[in-house]
Amino acid sequence: MQKKNKGFTIIEVIFALALLATGLTGVVLIMSEGQSQNSVSRKHIVAMGLAKEQMESIRNLPYASVLPIPSTPFTAPYVDYSSQVNVTSYGTLPGQIKDVVVIITYNTGKGATASVNLETYIANY
Repeated sequence: MQKKNKGFTIIEVIFALALLATGLTGVVLIMSEGQSQNSVSRKHIVAMGLAKEQMESIRNLPYASVLPIPSTPFTAPYVDYSSQVNVTSYGTLPGQIKDVVVIITYNTGKGATASVNLETYIANY
């Protein structure tokens, strides 16, 4: 009578572990990149909120008070963000128009910066 061997050889086990390790490494890399992109996306959403808030405060100003603002950093908890307002006037009084651009710049966390721009026109009438 012949004896049947059941089980795996050491070579089969090593090959299966190597294949499993390769697959898991790919999954871990994808998850890591996903978390990084999630962080950048979160910072972009915060920058959009800050830009909208600043634009709304500019819209509530009298026409003559809408002036450019140089790059200004935010205070805590938004220390990675800075704000700048560019204003360009068109036309002559009455009916003059100002092009207002709010720029929020932020650190993406990877040694790079990104920005969000909102633009509107304000008329003097």
